[in-house]
Amino acid sequence: MARRKQSPKHALVAPKSEGPKSAGPKPGGELLVNNLSVVDARHLLRSEGGELTPLSVAWRLVSLAVVQVPVAWAIATGGATLWHLLLPMFGQYFGCLLAIPLAYAWWKPAGLKKDAVGSVRLLIGFAVAAAVATYLRSQQNHLSWGSQAELDARAALDWVVGYKMHWPLLAAVVMSMLDTHQRVLHLIEHGPPYVGVSLGCAMRFLIVLLGVFLLPLVAAYWDKAPGGAWGVNAPWIVWGVVVLAELLALAMVWDLQRRLGRLDAAAPVKTASAELEPSHPLDL
Repeated sequence: MARRKQSPKHALVAPKSEGPKSAGPKPGGELLVNNLSVVDARHLLRSEGGELTPLSVAWRLVSLAVVQVPVAWAIATGGATLWHLLLPMFGQYFGCLLAIPLAYAWWKPAGLKKDAVGSVRLLIGFAVAAAVATYLRSQQNHLSWGSQAELDARAALDWVVGYKMHWPLLAAVVMSMLDTHQRVLHLIEHGPPYVGVSLGCAMRFLIVLLGVFLLPLVAAYWDKAPGGAWGVNAPWIVWGVVVLAELLALAMVWDLQRRLGRLDAAAPVKTASAELEPSHPLDL
């Protein structure tokens, strides 16, 4: 009896079809330096105000000096403490909140409406919080709201002017408004998104917070520190680190711009050499 031929077994699961192989990294996805990609580097450079020129570098150095030189003067002659070093940052933040709605009301650029509305809400929120705090203090001290507000304003003014921090505070507000003006003009020219906080501003805020909360603890165990934990040495150290952070942030942006410039200059050369190479040996 002839054996029946068994039909070949077919695979129940079709083999996975290999998709198209990736042609390589996406344009701009390659790393520029460390873990920073080209796309992120371009975004960072754009958020810092665009391409740096000798004039823009000079302007940033002047802006730094206009704020930090009066701060140094307040430390040297007025005995400003670490807490006073926060005042220029609050002034810069207030200047930014004030300038954004004004810039939107004047130019109405695309991409700034959300920031303008948010700034107005924050200003109203700060005003309401101050009014509520004044009311609570007036109830505790059995005073009228107006009398308590006058006492609080006088105490705040004495704390600022008594340590000669009024000029750094005023300079920080003015320079922040001018910087916001430049960023809005950059937004109008190049389009959204709008970035209102620079790299140096963020680094400066973190450094001062670190100095306020960490440096006194370190100085408390330093027996040879003249003036103790809250002496004049701590403000000078934090002030120097703040200035150094601003200069390092500017140098980092300049280095990124230099690296991107070299990358863009080499790109046309690579494209031209690729066009000259034959696509097939028979094309020779």
